[in-house]
Amino acid sequence: MQLNDITVGYSQVRKTFDRLAINEAVSGYYEQLAYDDGKELLLDISERVRICNNYWFFDTYRKAKIKDLKSINRCKNKFCGNCQKAIQASRLYNFSPVIESAGTGADLFHIVFTIPNMPGAELKDFINRQFVAFKRLVQYLRNEIKIKGLGFKSYGYLGAVRNLEVTYREDSFHPHLHCIFCFKRGSIDTEQKHINDYSYNRGKFERSFSDFEILLQKIWYLLINKIRVTVEAIDGLEQGYSCYAEKVNPDSYYELFKYAFKTSDEGHGFMNYEQFKTLYRALYRRRCIQGYGCFYDYNWNSEDEILETTDERYNEIIDRLMAEELPVDECLNVPTLLEGMSRQEFIIISRKNIQRYLMEEEKDRA
Repeated sequence: MQLNDITVGYSQVRKTFDRLAINEAVSGYYEQLAYDDGKELLLDISERVRICNNYWFFDTYRKAKIKDLKSINRCKNKFCGNCQKAIQASRLYNFSPVIESAGTGADLFHIVFTIPNMPGAELKDFINRQFVAFKRLVQYLRNEIKIKGLGFKSYGYLGAVRNLEVTYREDSFHPHLHCIFCFKRGSIDTEQKHINDYSYNRGKFERSFSDFEILLQKIWYLLINKIRVTVEAIDGLEQGYSCYAEKVNPDSYYELFKYAFKTSDEGHGFMNYEQFKTLYRALYRRRCIQGYGCFYDYNWNSEDEILETTDERYNEIIDRLMAEELPVDECLNVPTLLEGMSRQEFIIISRKNIQRYLMEEEKDRA
């Protein structure tokens, strides 16, 4: 392992600094919500969000001009931009191998379930509907609950993971589910031969749908609208709600594990207080990500930091440093770090496996 392999770069620290301004605004929203709702606990949350990621703790080797990063203060709040990135990267690192392993000898599909946009006042109710509907759909697929005249056993359902994402613009919110489904190899017919309204994007044809996707669209519509699912009800629908299923690729993992929402209003600026309040109340104590079947026995909601590397070569580097000097404890804020790094006064290294985090930073998707 070369020193560069474990170095924390200037760009990573800079992006952390840039997101501190977002946290300052979110902290203010929590403070306002504390007064609106009369909950003093929200003031404590406000303070934790405000100082999150601003203080970095090191073992500093002064002669070598190396700072070994030991920890960063983190609030783990769902509205914190820095914690969102860290949790997302940790989940990708920890759980991508779980999904890949399940796909050995099976077929993995990325399936997205959507519903129409709605005003903020309805968001909480429709998230409830989606979670209930998804659980019922899983019960159909595993033959726990049967639909007379319609069988699902041939699909060979093995398990699923679903994650909620909410996009929004002004007072229009769009909750939808990104899911990974595991089926017996070759059990799903993927031939796309149906065209409906969802085949077009802004008037331009994009894709057709398979029999399986059309069935999901119609069942999803009935479940969301609390209509009894029967063969007659399915056949009576001209079309359901938009759902599509595609074979899993690396981007599917990104979509599954990304955070429930972004703090920007679909590219139209930072969320306002009313949007924050709507999202906070709709997502309060929600398990946005959940596993079923072969994916059930995993803590998908883990907020652990990115795993430490077990590479012995990292320890060899530390051993060489300690042979020359003993480190001293040090705590620096982000502006001070950036100033020192810009002057090349020191370099930062870390035992944490930050490469996956850096990869996600480079994506920096909208």
